[in-house]
Amino acid sequence: MLRSCFYWVLIALLLLTPTSAFSQSSVREHSPTISSGSEDTLGMISLPSKHNVQVTSERLERLIREKGLSFFGKIDHRANAERAKLSLRPTILILFGNTHTGTLLMHQNQTIGLDLPLKYLVWQTSDKEVYITWNNPYYLARRHGLPADLELLAKTSQLLTALAQQAGS
Repeated sequence: MLRSCFYWVLIALLLLTPTSAFSQSSVREHSPTISSGSEDTLGMISLPSKHNVQVTSERLERLIREKGLSFFGKIDHRANAERAKLSLRPTILILFGNTHTGTLLMHQNQTIGLDLPLKYLVWQTSDKEVYITWNNPYYLARRHGLPADLELLAKTSQLLTALAQQAGS
């Protein structure tokens, strides 16, 4: 009974909170970590792109398909925000992977399936810079208790970095 009341109060607070309380200025923007694949505390790697979000995401999709990876789709967060009558800078999530590699990783610990398929987030900062951000495979391995010396991690990390560098240049 008490739990039920808590949920209703929480829902009421969310519904009654003005949308301006969730404005972009109140959200802390991720400071991109330009990285060559080393572990960082957030588990994310970001590289700059010389192109806008749309062109960068199209280049990534083409490269993913050329490498023979499975392209599962993309989510245009900005378009979704606009349908909800909200604003958002250009932000596209790209979902892709390799069934063989993903399955081998899930044999190590099936919970890594929570972080698969692989993802790139292509996004624009408030000062119009564009970045490609992805999860560091070594961070995911640590999160799911996988051995850090797996050859698959090194290959995945190298591939993710190479694709992002090619798409952003």
